[in-house]
Amino acid sequence: MAEDGDLVNAKLSRLAELRVEEMPDAYRVNSRKEELMLECVIATFGSSYCAPAHTSAANGRYVGKFVRHFSSLHPERPPLMLTPCNECGRRKFVPYTELYDYDKCARFVAQFIAYEPLDLPTSLPAILPSPATVMDWQAGDSFDCAQLLCSLLLGVGYDAYVVSGYAPKAVALADQSSVILPALRPAPAAPPAESPPPKKYAVRPRKALSSNFLKQREAEIAAAAHGDATALAPKGQGQSEPALPAADEDHQVDELQGRRVHAWVLVLAGKRMLEASLFLEPTTGSSYSLSSAPYRTIESVWNTSNYWVNLQGPLPPAELSYDLAAPAKWEGLLAESESELVDDNDDDPTLAAAELAAGRAGTPGAEPPQKVGVEAGASALAADRTRMDMPPAWSARIRLDRERLQARCPAAQRLTTYHTAHLEQFPPYSREDGLVERMTIFSDIEMEDAYEVRESYRNRKDKLSSRTVNQREGRTVETFEPGRSRALRELVSIEGSRREFRYYDGARLDGLMSRTEVFGDKTTLTYSGDGSTLTQRTASYAEASPGSGPTVRKMTERYRRTDEVDAEADVAKRTFDLANGVIKVRYHFGQDRVTRSWRTYSKQGHRVVQVDPFSRTPTDTELQEEYAQLQQAERESLTQLRETDRQAKDELTRRADEEAVIAEAMDEDEQVFGDGNFALPRHLSVSAYDTGRSKLVLSHDETEEVAEVPRDFLTPFLPRQLSPEAPPLTREEALRVRDDCLRSLKDRLVERATIVQSRLDEENAALSKRQTTFQRNRDHMDPREEEEYEAFCQEAMFRIQILEQRLERHTELSLHKYAELDTRLRSDLRLAALAG
Repeated sequence: MAEDGDLVNAKLSRLAELRVEEMPDAYRVNSRKEELMLECVIATFGSSYCAPAHTSAANGRYVGKFVRHFSSLHPERPPLMLTPCNECGRRKFVPYTELYDYDKCARFVAQFIAYEPLDLPTSLPAILPSPATVMDWQAGDSFDCAQLLCSLLLGVGYDAYVVSGYAPKAVALADQSSVILPALRPAPAAPPAESPPPKKYAVRPRKALSSNFLKQREAEIAAAAHGDATALAPKGQGQSEPALPAADEDHQVDELQGRRVHAWVLVLAGKRMLEASLFLEPTTGSSYSLSSAPYRTIESVWNTSNYWVNLQGPLPPAELSYDLAAPAKWEGLLAESESELVDDNDDDPTLAAAELAAGRAGTPGAEPPQKVGVEAGASALAADRTRMDMPPAWSARIRLDRERLQARCPAAQRLTTYHTAHLEQFPPYSREDGLVERMTIFSDIEMEDAYEVRESYRNRKDKLSSRTVNQREGRTVETFEPGRSRALRELVSIEGSRREFRYYDGARLDGLMSRTEVFGDKTTLTYSGDGSTLTQRTASYAEASPGSGPTVRKMTERYRRTDEVDAEADVAKRTFDLANGVIKVRYHFGQDRVTRSWRTYSKQGHRVVQVDPFSRTPTDTELQEEYAQLQQAERESLTQLRETDRQAKDELTRRADEEAVIAEAMDEDEQVFGDGNFALPRHLSVSAYDTGRSKLVLSHDETEEVAEVPRDFLTPFLPRQLSPEAPPLTREEALRVRDDCLRSLKDRLVERATIVQSRLDEENAALSKRQTTFQRNRDHMDPREEEEYEAFCQEAMFRIQILEQRLERHTELSLHKYAELDTRLRSDLRLAALAG
């Protein structure tokens, strides 16, 4: 985008393909009010406009005088963009028509519309199509994009205006190669914390005792060591301004400096609770404050209510006043209030022309005359005007379906070049892997050495949401959305060094938060500590011998403090030294204590250290029992550690399989995007709220549904496959098939009856046991326990009644099913030998 020839304006070619007869009548024919507005403008400008057949005298006098005064005040300025041709070749007054926030609207227009620079960078466009047509074309220049963005903003309640002016080359060409990618910009500094109010009585700070002689001596030694010549230089020397960046030096070389025509959008504060006015760049979606905007000057602004001409001279946008109601600064085409209407005889623009021309380039020798007040110059353009409203909008309503809104990018891909970064954007469901954004960061300005790639995904069935690959560090970070099996949240891998699994601990029964593995050295499991007091488990490995896996050398467990348990008995850390057969237990610190108790267990003997002299010393029997419990805990910890290792390996294998399948699908290139007739990627999920794609998924499933083969109850019992050419079954074979089939049904019925009867027996036994307990303890029960007993009996009796009814019904149906199957077997043609 850095050169003029990189982008081509294809507006004329699109106009050649447009069918004018299919456009609405408002596009091809002007209303009477529009004709009145156009006749006076065209008659004034002459050959630069196509004059219509007739002229209205009253309106010609109204608008013609506005243009005549503008030309006399600003002879060096180009004609105003008042009546450009629309897509049907019909001259129209600048048009307007209908996401919600201004930043979202700007980003949408920048992504949805393919930007094309003006054919003549220093001239206004000859054609200004309606916003609805620009939306259909998905391509346009800065004026087309600004018109569309302004229409969207007005539709959602902002006070927006299209701005016509001049911009630098980089802005006019939408060149962002010198702009830092927003995601890479440093975060704004946090506001300083408010210092607490000074107290009435405060301790004076201790005076810092320092020696000025030592400070001077240290400065001299440092200057001598580093050869600091600036320390000995006279004041004012040895200091220089920082050099301008290379991008700024290149930016100053432009043969059309200050003459490149451009259009953008102004949003004034007030409506929609917007606190400060700002500019929106429709070609990139960027927003600028009025004081930091990169634009050169402003010629005019317009929206649905009026057209205003800038009368403040060729000042930068930061120095302009945007009070459009001030006639000395902005002159509107249409009078907006009675105070703007002046006497018919006041037709001399001399004062205003001389005053404004004195400050504009191209008008030498013009000196502002002595004037009585500011109103003298402002009244010239407002002379002899009558009240007239803006013609109704002729543009069709902007319509945008959900599919095009989500697609955004016109060519199913958008590439933006930033300073040392590339940003690629893809529509949802346009790729098998669900990629919607790829950010490539380079380490050099030439963008040849890519050191980091950040990818964002959407709607993946494996819940992958982003992947960051740092090629220098060999670091890969994969982030997953909630809903993945085993609640994996993030997978961090550093090639040849370490691997870390992070989980949604609230979705796991064991409360595991992370698993960090340092290859060949250590594995650390971190727990949330909500379900249990365990917060961390660490396993250290011995050096692996060739041909064998890692061997656990030591395991360590850490526990959080439990207030309900005394600190002398509340375990803080357990260490299992598997190599030496020693178990160490350390307890939590007691209140106001700096030492804690600990114990050591081994086969050679046990050692107990208690910091509380009043605590009871455990006996040898108790220590032996604790040692046995700790040995069991050691085995359980080792089992859980191996289980997490197995889960981690399974997760890695699964991730490799998922990526391999998606890569194979990408190679096949099955997706076709662009006209709506595309195959929905198999590896992407569709939300139930996405009705269009949900219907596509359902219809796809129905077309691929295989008709079910009717099940034959006799096939599993036939001795061989019977075909029309095969000999029929003999009587012995038919009897065997019949008996096997009836026996199979009888076994299933008996098994079902046995299950129901066993559950009935269990309910009766439980009720009988509860009744016996109640009778034995009845005299010692309180009313609450009696109510619980009665509720239990009612529920038990209900379950027993249901089971008895089910058993009885099963017995009746069993006889019926057995007789029915026997009848079907006798009538089956394959068992015809039974009748012989």
